[in-house]
Amino acid sequence: MNESIFSAINQQIVEKLPQGVVVVDSQGVFNWANKALLALLASDLNHLDDLSDAQRTQLQEWLSSVEIETSDGCALKKTCIELDNGSHAFLLERRPPTESLSDPLTGLASQLSISIALGTLLSVARRYEKPLSVGVVRINNLDQLPRDQALQAVSQCLKDELRWADLVGRNSDNSFIVVLPETDQQAADLLQEKLQQRLKQACHEADVVAVQCQIAISESNKRDNATGLLRRIETQLVA
Repeated sequence: MNESIFSAINQQIVEKLPQGVVVVDSQGVFNWANKALLALLASDLNHLDDLSDAQRTQLQEWLSSVEIETSDGCALKKTCIELDNGSHAFLLERRPPTESLSDPLTGLASQLSISIALGTLLSVARRYEKPLSVGVVRINNLDQLPRDQALQAVSQCLKDELRWADLVGRNSDNSFIVVLPETDQQAADLLQEKLQQRLKQACHEADVVAVQCQIAISESNKRDNATGLLRRIETQLVA
């Protein structure tokens, strides 16, 4: 791996980590991987150059996916770190069984899963100067409704109305996060208006007509991290 990415000492440290680590340059090329990362792909790999085309494709899918599962059925936790030279280091580690990546009631990404994806997409949008908007959809009166029925109606509507590239997941007991790549504020405002109408209609069709939803969608900026951006959006809901 290029010395400008990690010093020789840092490489030795990362090589010994139990988590799998792979460095991807600004062009999407795999520059370096430690032994733990290679072991996630196959037990007999010693170097990144030993990867087959199928294994490279598998690794690319892991890095671009919200939910990651190895061939033996183990779920992986992914963390993305943006490096100074425009490269990204991805850390992959086996996830304890108690950390679910999906919400059992709605089938959406769990809060943990959508938070990981949001952090990664914010980093990519900042690096390539692409628009990224994020929204929060909140059911204000969930405690007055048939809870499961209301959550399922709202989640199904969000899945139906968003694009294939968009992500949606649970945020808290009564709210959802939507992540919208390649979406500026003008497009976000149009989507917000559309979702408000469609949610009302979908809840009526699901016989939960009393659902009161609030939606706020905001375009991210270069200074945003996931926590600060969500806090800013949730403040708009309170207003």
